[in-house]
Amino acid sequence: MLLPTADIAVTVGVSLPSYDVNLFLTGITQAISGQPIQGLINAFGLPIAADVGLTTVAGGIELIVIKRAVGTIFTGTPHPRPS
Repeated sequence: MLLPTADIAVTVGVSLPSYDVNLFLTGITQAISGQPIQGLINAFGLPIAADVGLTTVAGGIELIVIKRAVGTIFTGTPHPRPS
């Protein structure tokens, strides 16, 4: 349970902010290159959309991980089940 949780924490704590900066800079570049309104919308909107989407998916995966861990604790059956 700890390895997927650590991976999610690193993704949300390190990779997502880096991705946000790249999206912001791409939007600013677009604004400077001749599309000021669309560029500014993208500079602020795309990082917000990425954060909402990726944290929602990460939270869902974390819930699945916790559900399986709790199931293993209470039933003693490992996941995946042995063949």
